[in-house]
Amino acid sequence: MAERDSVELRTECPRETVDVLDAFSVAHRINRGQLVVRILSEWARERLHEHSVLAKVARLTPEALDEFGKRR
Repeated sequence: MAERDSVELRTECPRETVDVLDAFSVAHRINRGQLVVRILSEWARERLHEHSVLAKVARLTPEALDEFGKRR
């Protein structure tokens, strides 16, 4: 079976948060789903950037990171 480029994400969310997302969506003429994808994609890019900087500064290879994690 081929892997899909996207998957459905469903969860409960506080009403106040959804109200803000909806207001922003209306003001910027974007639907709520597109806005949530944009927010989550940016968050994921930031985490990947943090990880790559940490690995580079610490001069750790993926193998070294695995070993470091096992030394708890």
